[in-house]
Amino acid sequence: MDITKSLDSFSPSGNPQNPQSGDIPAQVPQIPGGPESPTGSPAAEDDTRSELGLGLSSGFNTLNTGIGTGYSTFGQSCPMQTDILDSARLSDDPTGYPVDEIAAELALRPQFAAFLVDQAVLPGTDPTIPEDPRFLTANMTCPFVRKQLWSFFKNNGICWVLQNFQEQILYADCIVKQCQFCQNPFGFNTQNQCLKQYELTSAYVFCPSIQFPRIINERIILPRYCTCKVVNCDTTSHHNPFSGFEHMFNSLAFGKK
Repeated sequence: MDITKSLDSFSPSGNPQNPQSGDIPAQVPQIPGGPESPTGSPAAEDDTRSELGLGLSSGFNTLNTGIGTGYSTFGQSCPMQTDILDSARLSDDPTGYPVDEIAAELALRPQFAAFLVDQAVLPGTDPTIPEDPRFLTANMTCPFVRKQLWSFFKNNGICWVLQNFQEQILYADCIVKQCQFCQNPFGFNTQNQCLKQYELTSAYVFCPSIQFPRIINERIILPRYCTCKVVNCDTTSHHNPFSGFEHMFNSLAFGKK
């Protein structure tokens, strides 16, 4: 295969010759008659209510009353997932892809270039993954989009993923932070969160900031999908001598003493 064809088949402006580039949305089936946005569904609202545990309504937020215990629980504080790849600056933007610089280096490394050509994966040649029609309407608790990785930061600068010489390198981006269509049976001090799940992969990349050879095989940690997990939250409790539910309800809701 001609290496020029592999390079020329790339188009920086959205790569129209490759229908799988750019954002690749995960399937987010909808409930018949429900809203188009997954975050505005009635089921999602039910989840929000369930996360309040014993809370009287959304107006009480995370306030929960310890009936008959003499204690009241205020101020639920739930941890949020840390983005371990924040400094890597993963990008699905092909703008600036260095076609000429990559071609120049491959011309200086003919044996390596021949090896890459043998590994080439041209647009439109991917096999179709079959889908089971019985699960097309199943609701996803943590919908996400798959994006094609074009560049990231490492080795004191930007590195570009070689396109068409290998399989597309994809990473996931969660659409929502809290799970949908998923009840929380563990009470008011937990929360169902959509968390990124990371995996290790390797790819041929071009890093202009390093010394020759600048095309190297790099191991990369990427978020590959999102999953729903029950997260423990911190709460603040204080002693309440008026432990009766009715007293607390009247005091907070109606200002009665």
